[in-house]
Amino acid sequence: MRPRSWGTRSWGTRTGADPRSTSWADGVRRRPRRVRDGPSDRRKDSHGHGGLHRPAQRGPGGEYRSIVQYVQHTATIKGAEYLSIIEELRQHLGQELDHASTLAEQIDFLGGVPSVRVPEVPVATDGADALRLDLELEQEQLRRYRERVEQAQELGLSDVAEALRPLLQQTQDHVMDLRTALGK
Repeated sequence: MRPRSWGTRSWGTRTGADPRSTSWADGVRRRPRRVRDGPSDRRKDSHGHGGLHRPAQRGPGGEYRSIVQYVQHTATIKGAEYLSIIEELRQHLGQELDHASTLAEQIDFLGGVPSVRVPEVPVATDGADALRLDLELEQEQLRRYRERVEQAQELGLSDVAEALRPLLQQTQDHVMDLRTALGK
C-alpha cells in the first residue's frame, strides 16, 4: 500500500492549492524547496524528509486550539459533578503546551517553519458539550499523531517517530480520560 501523503486535503490544504507554492495550509509559510522533477523525488523534499514537516506545520495549530479550548472549558464548566474532570483538564492543558513545543521543535528540525495560527475554537459552556468537543479534538489529534509516527518510520526518521511517541501516548490517555468522564 502506498503511504498517504501529508499534503492531502485531509491535512487542511486548500482544494486546488499548489503544494510547491510558498504558502501552505491556512497561510503557513515554509522554507523554499526545489520543485519535484520526477518519480524519484516524490518521497523526499530538499531536506530529505519526504515533506514530513509540512502537515506537522499545522500540528501546532491543533495544540494551540486545545490550549485555548481547555482554558475556556476549565473556566466555564460548572457543577460538582465536573470538579474532578476540571482538574484533569488543567493537567491536559500543561501537556498540550508541551506538545506544541515538541511539534515546533520537530518542524524546525525537519526544515519547516511552525505555524502561529490558532484554528477557530468552538465555544461551549455546558459541561457535557464542552467535554464532547474536547473528546472530538483529542481523537482527531490522536489520528494525526498515529499517521505522523507511521510516516516518520516509513521515511527512516526513527528519531522523529520517537520524539512523537510520547505525544501520541499522552493524547491517547486524554481520549480515555474524556471517554470515561462522558461515560463512554
